This record gives sequence, C-alpha cells and structure tokens, in this order.
Amino acid sequence: MKKFLAVCVFCLAAVSAVMAEGLNYQFKDKFEASLLLGSAIRNEIVDFTFYNTDVSADKASFSGGVQLLYYFTNHLGLGMELMLHSLGQEKQESLRPSEIYYYINEDITKRVSLTQLFVAGTFVINPQNKVKFYMPFGGGFAFYRTTDEFRAWYHDYYLEEDITLYKRSSGDTYTKAAFYAGFGIEFPYSNSTSWSLESRYSVARLPEAITESETLKSIEVFLKFSFRA
Repeated sequence: MKKFLAVCVFCLAAVSAVMAEGLNYQFKDKFEASLLLGSAIRNEIVDFTFYNTDVSADKASFSGGVQLLYYFTNHLGLGMELMLHSLGQEKQESLRPSEIYYYINEDITKRVSLTQLFVAGTFVINPQNKVKFYMPFGGGFAFYRTTDEFRAWYHDYYLEEDITLYKRSSGDTYTKAAFYAGFGIEFPYSNSTSWSLESRYSVARLPEAITESETLKSIEVFLKFSFRA
C-alpha cells in the first residue's frame, strides 16, 4: 500500500511538472481556496475522562479541513482556516433479556472530537519557480467536543431489521488555544489550480475538566488541493 501511494504521488508530481511548462503562476492580489485531507500522528497517549469513562486519543486519526487566503504579495497570504479531527471513541455493548423482545441490546458510545478555527497564513519562499516551497502557519481556537450516545434496540427476526426502542445523546464543548507551523511543496496544474504535500507541527491546549495532560501535540500530513482566482 505504501509503495502504491508513493507511485501515485510520483506520477502526480511528474504530470504537474509537464503541465506547468510556461505557466505564469502568480499569487499577488488573488484569493486561494483549499481543501486539505490527511492524518494527524501523536507520539504521546492522551486519556480523556468524562461521563465516568476513559477514552484514549488514537495514535493516528483522520484530519481534514478548508482554508481561504488572500495574497497581499507573491510571498504572503493571510486568511481563515477550519480543521476537523477525530480524536477517539469508546463503545460499550450489553445484552439483557426481555419478556417482550427476547433480548434488548444496549449500546453506549463515548466520543471525543476536535474542531479548530485559525487565523492562517502562508509564506511562499520561491514564488518565481514552478515547484514552490512554502511555510504554513496559524493560530486560533481548539473546540473539544465530548459526546455520550445511548441506544436501546432489538432485532426483529420477522422484519429482518433492527428496531430502535430508545436513543439519546448529550455532550459538552471546551475551548482552548491552538497554533501550528509547517512546511509544504506545491505542484501547479494550471494558472489557477495546484496540489501540495504539506506537513505541520500542531499544538493545542487541553481542557483540564476532562484530562490531566496539558497539551495535544501532533504531526499532521496533508494532501492539499487549491484553486486561485
């Protein structure tokens, strides 16, 4: 799988280099809208405790978001960014007998997610070249969301489907500070579109109410697709 991904990235870079011949790929006075898809990797285990349950953050999890920048010069763009991260979840399943439904299944799911809102920026090191190196950075807020979901259900063998008897969901939100800085390589497709490989070091404060750890530190790797106009 890793070899396949490496081949795909190499092919994209080769195609981009060919298509970028003769492009006038300038940044100044342009808006840039981007989609970022990737993963966050953590080298420290962070445990969250809420609703009498411990939930550990995954060592690696999906991350993605959107970004909108305005370039004041060919080197510097500033704007806003919204990122979504799935941190971890814990699911408990139980089965109890019932006089009416034979057995009732009870599922309890505890989940932690993170949404980040940044004032973001990009500093382009070599805007005059086709393949560009840049440094992304940002600072803002980290919104931690804890959810507690309960579902009681049974399987109807006559209808051959699951029937929900009762369902509820509750949660809390905590706000903390966060920032990131990183490095990226951009490959243009045309005068208005490009794709990039981007890595970041991200640090976010953690809420004292649900964990004893102070910060959430991550190495984030993204595939970034951008459009400029």
